[in-house]
Amino acid sequence: MYTFNTLCRTGQPLHLREAGAGDAAQVLAYVHQIAGESDFLTFGPGEFTLTEAEEAQYLTACLTQPHLLYLLAFLEDKLVGSLNVVSKPRPRVQHVGDIGMSVLAEHQGQGIGAALLDACFDWALQGGLLRKIN
Repeated sequence: MYTFNTLCRTGQPLHLREAGAGDAAQVLAYVHQIAGESDFLTFGPGEFTLTEAEEAQYLTACLTQPHLLYLLAFLEDKLVGSLNVVSKPRPRVQHVGDIGMSVLAEHQGQGIGAALLDACFDWALQGGLLRKIN
């Protein structure tokens, strides 16, 4: 499991790690909160309809497939940000990943998004599969 530790701009320890099936409920609560805070997501309030079981299944896939990543950012035990990368498993395009990222409004401007991106690029370099991230 990929982990990345750093400090945010407030000096607080920031822990980033891959999500697993056991995070499904917390991730869904985060997604529903962020859906109401941001106009920059591909979904709005009430539009993200995965069940906890479906989310757990997706997070498990992210841990087992080299072309998927789902990172969570924590300040202490609070989930404050997430980043996911998806690429197609087909050989001709598996080197290209699409990224999605969010940070709770109250924690924006603290360097959490930058840390998520740094961790994403580090993960991509370690894995050797992705060479382009959109």
